[in-house]
Amino acid sequence: MAGYPPCGRETKKVIRKQKLCIASWNVCTLLDNDNNPQRRTAIIGHELGHYGTDIAAVSETCIHGESQLEEVGAGYTFFLTGHPADGPTQAGVGFAIRTSLLHRIQNMPVGHSPRLMSLTLELEGGHMANLVIAYAPTLPTPDDAKDELYNQFDQIISRTPCKHKLIMMGNFNVRVRCDHQAWEKVIGRHGIGKENSNGTRLLSLCTAHKLLITNTIFRNVTVAKFPGCTLIRDLLDYVIVRQRDIADVNLTRHCVVQPAALITA
Repeated sequence: MAGYPPCGRETKKVIRKQKLCIASWNVCTLLDNDNNPQRRTAIIGHELGHYGTDIAAVSETCIHGESQLEEVGAGYTFFLTGHPADGPTQAGVGFAIRTSLLHRIQNMPVGHSPRLMSLTLELEGGHMANLVIAYAPTLPTPDDAKDELYNQFDQIISRTPCKHKLIMMGNFNVRVRCDHQAWEKVIGRHGIGKENSNGTRLLSLCTAHKLLITNTIFRNVTVAKFPGCTLIRDLLDYVIVRQRDIADVNLTRHCVVQPAALITA
């Protein structure tokens, strides 16, 4: 009979949650090469689109000042921040956001320093997420520079409303290894490498704010077999969330060009 479910059973509407695919990518530079007619942002945008990435945190862009540009053909809009025009050509971070998602950005990306940027994104059901990208100093960098960045981390996390989800990603230039017993609930069983002093800084920050490094949760630490790619021996790029939100993370994987994490939005 038309209009009735078979066998008199009630049907249930299946609601599928939308997934958000995010990536962390150290691009080394976004400065264009005169010998290459294609803009680097266009190349990166097309690569992100190929892998279905929604939002990418790009680090070591080497771009001066603050800028916003849209790669129409690739379908991404870039928000970048770096040193002032008269400053060094170092660091630089930014977000590459699928242009069709811009209407979900509540607060446009804010550059806190050449190494730190954040934005607020509206998720499904009216929830909010604060996304933070970082490009942390390397191990030999003086402690003063590291202290300054981690103080900024602490301030941003503390200002983030408790009801908001928090996603930190980027090149943290740390090694956290796999001592999940010493750092309970902060790392899982699948970290690699040996913990260094930079790693201890990050782990201490995560402990203080009840954060979890998702890379160490999933047993999937090999690079896809692209030309020139090798197995990952040390992880430097991480995706970090609140411990309570780990169920939202479907997968975190490590690859030279593939997205870093798939998160339920």
